[in-house]
Amino acid sequence: TMIAAENRFICSIRDGHQPEWPESAKEKTQLVELDIPVLSSTMVRGNISSGVPYNTMVPPSIAEYIQKHNLYRS
Repeated sequence: TMIAAENRFICSIRDGHQPEWPESAKEKTQLVELDIPVLSSTMVRGNISSGVPYNTMVPPSIAEYIQKHNLYRS
């Protein structure tokens, strides 16, 4: 509770969902809507292990690292 008492927060909202929390937290929180793609690391790893292309799901440097180190392959 010390963190909440001493700080303000910025929270991202996905797909227009409104978070629920106590009123005391709401007054110290700024909500922002961002255009965040619906994507999870589980989806990326699943594509990789299934042989489905994933290069458009991650930045090029990450795709290169995954390929170089042969990560998430079955």
